[in-house]
Amino acid sequence: MEEVIAERSKGALALYICMSILCPILMGTSVFLWDRSGIYYLVMGGICFAFFGVVLVLVLRTPRKIAVRVGEELYFCGQAYKLRDIVRVEYRNAHRRSSHYPWGTLEVYFADGRIAKSRFVADVEQAHNRLIELMREHVAKETD
Repeated sequence: MEEVIAERSKGALALYICMSILCPILMGTSVFLWDRSGIYYLVMGGICFAFFGVVLVLVLRTPRKIAVRVGEELYFCGQAYKLRDIVRVEYRNAHRRSSHYPWGTLEVYFADGRIAKSRFVADVEQAHNRLIELMREHVAKETD
């Protein structure tokens, strides 16, 4: 039985696509304002376009299904791990100034020292809580 624990955020994808589209518009504004502050808009639009383009590529490189449980194994970004080896799970919501987004970064620590990390996880708190629950279930099974 397959259980999808974490997926890529659709909101992050939409945000960075929109921002990547707005940057060329900002650059196009420089054509109309060339005599005054057009160079400023051209440079800032180019910098923003490069930044949001890189972030958009990072979002698109993130797998759609980030964490999947299949039996006693956890597939995190395509890598197989044993559920019993999870020792700690942490998460951070993405934020900007005072606003927090529902997506964020999920980190899973394993007994052998490996760390699995992924950004742009949709509803990262729920994924964190589910992984903690699975970790506790396996600890309870081992102590019985």
